Amino acid sequence: MLEERTLLDDIFIHHPLPTIVVGAPKFFDFRSKSAITYINKPSSFSEQELSRFLNELTQKTIQTFETKSCILPRIKIQQHDIPKKQIQSEQLVAIGASTGGTNATLQVLKNLPKNFPCILVVQHMPPGFTRQYAERLNRICQMHVKEAEEGDRIQNGVVLIAAGNRHLTLDHDIYGLFVHSKEGDKVSGHCPSVDTLFYSVAKHAAKNSIGVILTGMGRDGADGLLTMKKNGAFTIGQNEETCVVYGMPRAAYEIGAVQKQLPIDKISDALLTYVKEHSSISE
Repeated sequence: MLEERTLLDDIFIHHPLPTIVVGAPKFFDFRSKSAITYINKPSSFSEQELSRFLNELTQKTIQTFETKSCILPRIKIQQHDIPKKQIQSEQLVAIGASTGGTNATLQVLKNLPKNFPCILVVQHMPPGFTRQYAERLNRICQMHVKEAEEGDRIQNGVVLIAAGNRHLTLDHDIYGLFVHSKEGDKVSGHCPSVDTLFYSVAKHAAKNSIGVILTGMGRDGADGLLTMKKNGAFTIGQNEETCVVYGMPRAAYEIGAVQKQLPIDKISDALLTYVKEHSSISE
């Protein structure tokens, strides 16, 4: 175990290579600046299960080595001024990411103050990884980060990470906004799906929301982001130069869903500026 940890630490910190992780080691802390792909171990040694595992491993290996390694710039954490009084709880940010997104999302979140509006995150991950990822982010970020649970309320200073194999959606009742975290069929090829989150935000809070689409393979989130934009949300896409895989942001940009395309190290500043300018709470 110690030798494995030393090897992974060396890869994650010093050599930003595309990495395939089988299983969920307890020490895994998502520090890689490279593309990380996750594969669950075979649940049994049956012919059917081993065939499924080998097919997935082959597919993921091909996809991983088709991606480009991308070393993201180190970001100096700065303190930003936002309204001193609490921002309305109806204001929120929805973020979608896939390949390379664990580090990209961290780069955005770690620069935000603890009283920033609620953030909902869909990162394509299988079960077992999302809780560890949320715990890792919570140790680094000023905001409180947790894996989303059914009925969690939208509160300032909270980041909710979609659980693996559970769609994260926004809803409202007489008390305000809250989330659902439920199993469901794949949407745009994924569960959790970025499109599913974005569609629900567009329905329940579009004019008070910001949609952000980060590095990832495929086009999950593009149509949902466009719906958010059409319903009054402000939308941001990560630029090609800082993406590990410029797939999801490209798809969103090409259909006109992205209002502002930015490098990863500029997105947190854009969020802070927008929230400050559009807050209805005076200082």
